[in-house]
Amino acid sequence: AWLQNVTADGAQPRTPISAPVFVLGRTGSCDLVIDGEGSAFVSGRHCEITRREDQYWLIDKQSRNGTLHNSESIEEVALQSGDIIQLGKNGPRFRFLITDFSDHNAGETLQFQTGQTKAVKDRSKTAALVQVAVHKAREARDFSQSGQTHIIMADVVRALIDKHHRRHRITLLTAGFLLLSVCAFFFFTVRKLNSAKDRIDAQLTQLEIQLAKADDPDEMEKLIQQINDYQRRAMQIQRNLLYELGKRDQEADTIESEIKSLLKEFGANEYSIPPEFHQQVRYYISRYKGPDREHMENALTDAQPFLMEMKAIFKEQNLPPDLAYMALVESGLKHQARSEAGAVGLWQFLPATARAYGLKVNKQQDDRLDPKLATYAASRYIRDLILEFGTGSSIMLALAAYNLGPTRVRGEIRKVSDPIKQRNFWYLYRIRALPEETREYVPKIIAVILIGRAPDRFGFQPSSPAPSAPGASP
Repeated sequence: AWLQNVTADGAQPRTPISAPVFVLGRTGSCDLVIDGEGSAFVSGRHCEITRREDQYWLIDKQSRNGTLHNSESIEEVALQSGDIIQLGKNGPRFRFLITDFSDHNAGETLQFQTGQTKAVKDRSKTAALVQVAVHKAREARDFSQSGQTHIIMADVVRALIDKHHRRHRITLLTAGFLLLSVCAFFFFTVRKLNSAKDRIDAQLTQLEIQLAKADDPDEMEKLIQQINDYQRRAMQIQRNLLYELGKRDQEADTIESEIKSLLKEFGANEYSIPPEFHQQVRYYISRYKGPDREHMENALTDAQPFLMEMKAIFKEQNLPPDLAYMALVESGLKHQARSEAGAVGLWQFLPATARAYGLKVNKQQDDRLDPKLATYAASRYIRDLILEFGTGSSIMLALAAYNLGPTRVRGEIRKVSDPIKQRNFWYLYRIRALPEETREYVPKIIAVILIGRAPDRFGFQPSSPAPSAPGASP
């Protein structure tokens, strides 16, 4: 089976589906890595093509913009040859093909015929040897020396081989020399790029340590500027084709790389993430594996059917489905949860915010206790926060605003004189413009999402309970 890229006119390259589970997405671990034009609509691990017995299946991996099959949004669907797969409504398009040997080797046949044409041109150079061999064989046959035919033909074959080797020896030596030269250039260039990037990474680590200890605003501003400069240089190296071909992704299975991949999906594509942020994510992963394990296990087992429904609601609102895990951080997925401040329900709405997003809150009725209604309201609220506090496609500051409240976030960012930096989450995080609770809230959400995406890796064994009815309480 093959995938043919039909996104644009002109060349439509084919990619063989070479694995039983073939993953498409932006991360380097995918079987087909999507980059370039249209990649902004593609999630880290967007979808997969799985073969079960004699049938191929297309499965969406809870992507941010969805997977389309023949223009219809799907979760899982059987594939037929000729079907069109699209990653997001405006993303790249592929044609799924199941072809026989003659179809997918058409290009190779054409190349072989081209080689044959050259051989025909060279025929005059070897014709004399062949004619001599045939003439001698006929003479031997006329004299009933049939055994001599094999000897004569063997002699001419050896002569042809010697002639062929002499003619191509210089060509082979030249090609070998050029190949060695290219390999040497590639090796030394990649080593030089790796060394430069290692030096930049070391400088960034030192600057982040200095920034964490700094108190003076002017000094902090200077350090952040240096961090930004080094990040630009590092990203230039990463975009170098030779670096990309020669890099060894030693962090492929580390939490740090997974954090970066997830943040990239959320529009927070930062080369250097503050060490404190990494530490906070690791801390909350350990919390959910230890003291708070009950909440995580509930999300992966008993509450899983409703969690899937919540993800569907977020996807319906064109939001990342994994943001449904915010309810676990807010309330432990307890729809009756109440706080001392008066927040109620899965999404811990205060009365004023709940009413602003269409929920009834009075003595007779409190829609905050209805999981489905509250989730729809939360998705609309988060959408508005992204529209106000997002930078490009980044949602990090919007997550902080959900915890802190938009009014307080507006007050904090107004303290930053540069209007561009006011919407830069990482700048606000580094200068500690956000309260401690909010600085911990965002890493906690990232930790929960990472566990939810790969529970078995973190020591959880999710079960498959019977699906709950829509709107059922978790």
